[in-house]
Amino acid sequence: MTSSSQDTLAPCVVVAGPAHSGKSTFLHQLDQALQTHGSRPEVYIVKGSPDATGRWLYHMPPEQRSALERQLKGVWTPEAVEMICLWILGARRHLELVLVDLGGKLGPLNPMILGCCTHYILLARKLETQEQEQREGMSAWDSACSGAGLVPVARIRSLWKDGQAGVTQNESSQPLEATYRADAAVPGNTTNDAVIAAVVERLLKLRLQRTVAAYLNLRLERDWGTGDLVDLAGLLPRLQQQAGEDGRVRLGGRAPIWAYAAAMHRALDVNPDAVIEVFEPKLPSGFVRIPDAFSSQTNFASGWDDWLEVCLCTSRWGPKLELKTITPERMLPVSATFLLGAVPLPEFERPESIFVSGAVPIWLHLAYSRRLRQWGVKEIGHWDGRLQQPVFIYREGAGKAGAAGLAAG
Repeated sequence: MTSSSQDTLAPCVVVAGPAHSGKSTFLHQLDQALQTHGSRPEVYIVKGSPDATGRWLYHMPPEQRSALERQLKGVWTPEAVEMICLWILGARRHLELVLVDLGGKLGPLNPMILGCCTHYILLARKLETQEQEQREGMSAWDSACSGAGLVPVARIRSLWKDGQAGVTQNESSQPLEATYRADAAVPGNTTNDAVIAAVVERLLKLRLQRTVAAYLNLRLERDWGTGDLVDLAGLLPRLQQQAGEDGRVRLGGRAPIWAYAAAMHRALDVNPDAVIEVFEPKLPSGFVRIPDAFSSQTNFASGWDDWLEVCLCTSRWGPKLELKTITPERMLPVSATFLLGAVPLPEFERPESIFVSGAVPIWLHLAYSRRLRQWGVKEIGHWDGRLQQPVFIYREGAGKAGAAGLAAG
């Protein structure tokens, strides 16, 4: 990346509107369309609220979502806003386009986040009374965003179990206007496809095209499947070459946690001392290094007791290492990336097989995965929210042949 392109910030579009309008699910559908678009834009969604749910919640069964949402949501604090603003700035420096999923309440902390953005999309349900509509409905959010100097991209009315989804106005010189069926926003439902496609077209016109940091891109033009474990969807030769010749592997791109973990373990099969880094566009450096050594001294794990709860649980698939962020904001501080070598493990007898689960960053999953491997665990997996089961990606001494067996299993 040239210095001039690095210093240029990408456009940032905030998706705003009252709570329970379907914003997060709308963003998931929008993100899926952008990630699979033929032009392969480098886009990232920043969670603009103290909410660790993300795609983790999107792929959960509907009957489990409410309880999990309550567990994963944090509280607004000044520290939360500062961290979100840092994430937005980092992503704008590293990528071509940034989207922000803003919380559904108008409040004194919103202007700080809006001030980090350049454009806005409104998605708003009709509120029960005229007073509510004026106070926190679409027009109130419109005033807040335009008052912060943002440019409107689209105004979309959210509907629930009634009405037709579709584009009502699409003049290029005006913000897009549309209706969106929030009740139909589940994986695989095509009701809102025309609306999503129209918004994607508008967003791609804002995109800042530039060279993004180099990494082995795990992003496919389709969903990853467990059958891809055999050769990492064709990426295995490049990965092995980098691990063997360079001794350093950088991983990035939209892919399941278990795909990242499988790539890391295949690299370690070639070179146990390989430097493994994960692209993290929200951070100033752009990459997080996965440690190659871990401390067993609990007094060295300063900070983790306040950040993370780690539990060994039983499941139908065997032992599960459950990771849960316990900060008030449900966010991990940047300093956590520098203390990955001290990630805590509860005291328990080493299992033959275990999988890691939790709505935490990929780099934390990988730190635990590498630590478990070094500890001598023979089989390691990671939970997949879409499949609703763990995917086992490492078997001691198995290498590529073992990957084939795990995929078949």
